[in-house]
Amino acid sequence: MRSSTRIPAGILAALVALSAGPAAAGEAADALAGAEAAAAAGDAGAAWTAFDRGVELFWAEAPLAVRTAAFVGNDGGAPPAVYAGGDALRILLAPVGYGWTPIADAFRIRIVVDVELATRAGVVLADVGDFATLEHTGADRTREFSAVLTVTLPELRPDDYELRLVLRDAATGKTTAVVLPFRAG
Repeated sequence: MRSSTRIPAGILAALVALSAGPAAAGEAADALAGAEAAAAAGDAGAAWTAFDRGVELFWAEAPLAVRTAAFVGNDGGAPPAVYAGGDALRILLAPVGYGWTPIADAFRIRIVVDVELATRAGVVLADVGDFATLEHTGADRTREFSAVLTVTLPELRPDDYELRLVLRDAATGKTTAVVLPFRAG
């Protein structure tokens, strides 16, 4: 009995369209086209091997980005609508496009975070470089990584504010920024 696996062309096209570099886009596109052809021919093993290679090429060339950046409550649920001085902002971060550093028989993801607190009008109230390090070490190069960052607020007058985060990947040198608005009351 022959099994058939179909990798949707839309997924392939989206991966290729988002690629950062033209040469890498060509290699990734070629690998992903090979995956689609193997899937159409019913060769699931070859399709997944080619697909994995295409994703690997794309991931290496894509910019560092944050798939998820959101405030969460203490229990992981909804965050408060308004924060007070001394409250902890808990931010769920799920970066993509990072690299891995081989260590012994494992791979490490290490992302350093700089934090800036500002008013919505742009007045910077605090700026802390190397505020935190998000890290994971595992046996393989996982592309599923998330962490919760906690920032304790100073006393703030009621107003609208922004928490600005800059994430720096230790393995690749790639950076990205995220701005999260919030209200203090």
